[in-house]
Amino acid sequence: MGSENGMELLRFEDYAELGNYMYETALDGEAISAVLYYDDMVDIMRWLLEYEDIDVGNIQIIEEYTHEYYVTLDEFLYLNIKPVIDDNGNTIKENVDVMLFDGDVPNTIALHNPDCEQKEISYKEDDNICGDCCGDCSSCQHKEASMVLELALDFFDYLFNHTDG
Repeated sequence: MGSENGMELLRFEDYAELGNYMYETALDGEAISAVLYYDDMVDIMRWLLEYEDIDVGNIQIIEEYTHEYYVTLDEFLYLNIKPVIDDNGNTIKENVDVMLFDGDVPNTIALHNPDCEQKEISYKEDDNICGDCCGDCSSCQHKEASMVLELALDFFDYLFNHTDG
């Protein structure tokens, strides 16, 4: 998107800081959505699920989908994730108060969501999205939550791809 779009630019240290921003916005009674590609969507989902009072709403992750996702935290602290583009190639509108756009997503998504406050996000120059990471993921304090999330994603994959019928 680039900063030439006129949106306010928010710089975050890492996913934890972005997650905290989304959490605080939702606590203030505003629904907030981040428009992210798959890898970033999974990482912010992991951080948001670290909060004990956030509940899982509707999660739609599609294996062959290559476009952006809406990662939405509503004012009731429900986490919802869905593709931005539907099966017919149309951009789905997300009804939120605040929408955050990764700098790499197309401008057309913002144009389909004109009724919300729009902000562009980026990460500080070191681009280290794991924060003060030691590089040893096997000893990470978030390992248990990541393992549970990975098991849940595997379960969803099994449900969606192995139905009898």
